Amino acid sequence: MIGPEQTYMVISLAFAVFAAIAAVGAAITLSISFERLRNGFAKVREMVDVLNRQTGFFSTAIHNMEQRVDALDVRQDALEAQTAESNARTDSMLRYAENMVVQAKHEMKQEIADNHGESAQNSLEQPQELHVDMPKAPVRSGMDALLADNNDQNNGGKEDSAASIYFDAGSDHIRFV
Repeated sequence: MIGPEQTYMVISLAFAVFAAIAAVGAAITLSISFERLRNGFAKVREMVDVLNRQTGFFSTAIHNMEQRVDALDVRQDALEAQTAESNARTDSMLRYAENMVVQAKHEMKQEIADNHGESAQNSLEQPQELHVDMPKAPVRSGMDALLADNNDQNNGGKEDSAASIYFDAGSDHIRFV
């Protein structure tokens, strides 16, 4: 027969086995949980690395774009300055040409008046044909002369009629300001 002392021992032994099994189960559960946490942290670390690389890529791209924009701003400023200078030169040449035309008109009127006297005033009211002697060879001036000289060098002296423009004014009448 089993006495009360042996019953206590069996019960305490059963509790010890149960506690050992529970401890092993808890250890296994905790180790699995910690492993999952570690894997999760590793994935988070990888995601942070990817974000850092992407941030670096985009910051480099943004920096390069800013440099290009700055270079384009400098280029645009230079072009605007050149355009303003070109416009000023064109305006100056236009004013000079207008003054030349007005002066030539006055000189022609004066010459007609000097040569023909009062009859010139009466004849101006009637249309007249004006004859102007053209130079025997076209006179090159300004940029056209430079282009023609360059054309002569490139074509071995042969003239290309499509490449040159001829002016009826001498180069002394055109001044670059």
